[in-house]
Amino acid sequence: LFSKIIRRTLIIFSLGIFLSLFPKFDFSAVRIPGVLQRISLVFFFCSVLFLTTTWLTQIRMAAILLVAYYILMTFVPVPGHGPANLEPTTNLGAWLDYLLMEGHLWAQSKTWDPEGLLSTIPALATGIIGMLTGKLLTEIKEPGVRVSWLFFIGAILIFLGLGWGLFFPINKSLWTSSFVLYTAGIAMQFLAACHWLIDI
Repeated sequence: LFSKIIRRTLIIFSLGIFLSLFPKFDFSAVRIPGVLQRISLVFFFCSVLFLTTTWLTQIRMAAILLVAYYILMTFVPVPGHGPANLEPTTNLGAWLDYLLMEGHLWAQSKTWDPEGLLSTIPALATGIIGMLTGKLLTEIKEPGVRVSWLFFIGAILIFLGLGWGLFFPINKSLWTSSFVLYTAGIAMQFLAACHWLIDI
C-alpha cells in the first residue's frame, strides 16, 4: 500500500513538472512548485496519516499545522526584510521560496509562489479536513443526520475562519489558516446541499 502511495505521489508531482516544462522544456527556468506538486505532497501526507493515526489525532494534527503556520507568518522576523509581514514579496514564505528555488518560481512574480513550500503546511490541513469529511460521510449511516452534521460543522468552520480572519486575513495566495477554515466550511456546506438535493 505504501509503495502505491509513493508511486502515485511521484506520478502526480512529475505531471506537475511536465506541465511547467511544456511546451518549451526549458529546465533552467522550470517552475518547481505548482498545483499538482502541492496536491502530490498533500496526498502523500494525508495517506500516511490516514493509515497510521486515529481521527482524533488527525484533528489535532490539522490544528497544530494551522497554528504553527500562523505563528511562523505573523511572529517570525523575515531575514533581510525585518518584522513578520504578509506582503507578497517580503513575507517569510516568499523569502524561503526565493532562497531555495530562485529562478524556479511562478513566472508572473519570479520572487514568490502561490504554491510555495511554507504555505503547503496549511494546505495539508485542508487535505486532513477533506479526509475527515469522508470519514463523516461513511460513518454516519442515516442520510438526514449526515447532512445535518455536514451543515453544522461547515457553519462552525466558516465562523472560525471569519473570526481568525480578523487578525490573520483570509488570503488564497498565502493559504492562510483562516482561508483553510473558511473555504473548508463553505465546501462542506456545498457538499451537504448537493447530498441533500441529489441523494435525499
